[in-house]
Amino acid sequence: MNFTYPAFLFSLFALAIPIIIHLFTFRTYKTVYFSNVAFLKNLKQETASKSKIKHLLVLISRLLALAALIFAFAQPFLPSADSGKIFKDNLVGIYIDNSFSSQADSKFGKIIELAQKKAFITVDAYPQGTEFIFLSNEFKPLHQRPVGKEHVREFINTTQSGPEVRQISQVIERFKNTFSEFSKSQNNILYLISDLQKSTADLQNLKDDSLFKIVLVTLEAQSQNKLTIDSLWFDNPNRKLNAPDEIFVSLSNQSDENFQNIPLKLYLNDTLKVPGSFNIAPHESKIEKLIFTNTKAGFVNGKIEITDFPVTFDNSFYFNFEIPQNKKVLIVGSEQKNPFIDGLFEGNSYFIIEHRTENTIKNSELSKFDVLILDGPKSISEHLSRESTALVADGGTLLVFPGNNIDITSYNNFFTKIGANYIIGIDSSKLFYNRINENEAIFKDVFIKKEENPDLPFTSRHYKFSDIIGKDQTTLLAAENNDMMLGKTRFGAGIVYISAQAANAKFGNLTLHPIWAPTLYNMVFFGNKADELYYIIGENTRIAVNTDTYSKDNVVKITNLEQKTDFIPQIRRSENGQGFVLFPEDNVRYSGNYSVRQAEKLIKGIAFNYNRAEAEPACYSSEDIQKIIAEKGLKNFTTADFSENTAIAEILPFGKQTELWKYFIVAALVFLGFEVLLIRFFK
Repeated sequence: MNFTYPAFLFSLFALAIPIIIHLFTFRTYKTVYFSNVAFLKNLKQETASKSKIKHLLVLISRLLALAALIFAFAQPFLPSADSGKIFKDNLVGIYIDNSFSSQADSKFGKIIELAQKKAFITVDAYPQGTEFIFLSNEFKPLHQRPVGKEHVREFINTTQSGPEVRQISQVIERFKNTFSEFSKSQNNILYLISDLQKSTADLQNLKDDSLFKIVLVTLEAQSQNKLTIDSLWFDNPNRKLNAPDEIFVSLSNQSDENFQNIPLKLYLNDTLKVPGSFNIAPHESKIEKLIFTNTKAGFVNGKIEITDFPVTFDNSFYFNFEIPQNKKVLIVGSEQKNPFIDGLFEGNSYFIIEHRTENTIKNSELSKFDVLILDGPKSISEHLSRESTALVADGGTLLVFPGNNIDITSYNNFFTKIGANYIIGIDSSKLFYNRINENEAIFKDVFIKKEENPDLPFTSRHYKFSDIIGKDQTTLLAAENNDMMLGKTRFGAGIVYISAQAANAKFGNLTLHPIWAPTLYNMVFFGNKADELYYIIGENTRIAVNTDTYSKDNVVKITNLEQKTDFIPQIRRSENGQGFVLFPEDNVRYSGNYSVRQAEKLIKGIAFNYNRAEAEPACYSSEDIQKIIAEKGLKNFTTADFSENTAIAEILPFGKQTELWKYFIVAALVFLGFEVLLIRFFK
């Protein structure tokens, strides 16, 4: 027989007290004189004998009743046949889900506090000498090793809510790897203490494993998340200085309440730009558009903010974008400037224009440019093709205007390389343009109003392109016979614009038409070389920094003044040899706007946000979990809900012990009843 609380057995020493009292209790007798005491002596002897028996029986019944109560408080149990395996050569795993959902309230305080309490109860149920492996969502290397009861209690006590989110399958896999390293037993036990949100607890992926048995300890929150900012984005990656801009914000209402006039604020560089508001119905998701104006070039720290309680981690959403001081454009063609291209950008200091011929391009030279314009080169050599695709793959923009007499084979080799349709011939008939893809960003704000019969340009000579299904190519301008006149193809992180006619008046009047200037300007301006608006904490983040100034003597740091965060990230050279890549790893713990600095010089702005995976508050109930376990036939899984009064037989699973404390309570009552009967009826 074993005991859950063996310390109570020391109370058995208290049984000596009534025994001592009984032994040293002496009666005093009063002398009564009789004339003849012969019969009285016999009566006295008989009465004294019966009295001693009665007192002895009462004493025994009291001692047995007290002993039964003491045993009951010690919670005795009979171990099962395989209980010896539970305590021998095994490890006990304890996981606490300390994601931000643990900030919610339960009936007994914060979820994180309730999780710690249940973890302590679990640890206390095991005898000294048991080894534990503890995990929280951070997956700290310090935790992933066997420790004793005191150390694991320290780990539990110092666990706090954090931004990391883990799926249950990830946690089990990490425990599996750790157990295989430190334990050869196949009777390891794993306790997963979590609120089991449906968005993160992938219970459908659970599988039985002979290495350990798993107990899902459920936590139930009373207060749940209501409003959340899910994401934000721009329709176009490029920002204009001193021009109206639009940002889109995705919002969700996870509750049954209808919210009206909720403040929605946009901050840029800590300045309130747009004080707005929104209405949202129960369980609705909606998109709000905020309009603002960029008034300053450089890196801009942005923040969208709402007000919602009690869970506040998703009330703010940070982002960062850059308004560059200029855009570098390289034109590759003949030695003479093209007035239809150069004339558009002359006098505009924002655009820095350089010219090259095909034979004067150096290796890796194109990486410093944002936009490359191929203005009718006779051919696209292998060298030019390689440099151009590298620029586009890295997020640059390429404009291709084929010339009068070109090497079609070299052009087609290049088009095939980037996954575009290829040239199949030349059409010299006069055709009018009749279709404009107005949904594209390059045509935004080009037309004041939509005309029924607009005046569109015509072509007198153009290259015909194949129309292969599956090619990632969008037609922007089309002729009346549906031939593509201007198309867009995505390659890598960049964009390629392909024209069916040359940028001169010999192919038609496109370059003389009013649509030419805004179309060309927007193709150059609205490139695709834009950095990420934000990163998610806890994900494997790669931050590209397009600068060649890195050296070992100039340390690169990521800083956040608000959180007083300052750390040196892991740094690697980028694959194309231009710039480098930063890996923050686990150093970012708080959402906010950060800066990348080199020798105190700002070289990049970045933003981090908490994972929104927990925005959906719905959790699995115990009934849901048991149903999934039954449906999937998981024999090594069970559920529990520990409290201070939970018996050890419930905490130690899969070898059900026989609890005896109830029988000892009954025995104590029986002995007390026997005592009452002795006192009342034993005369």
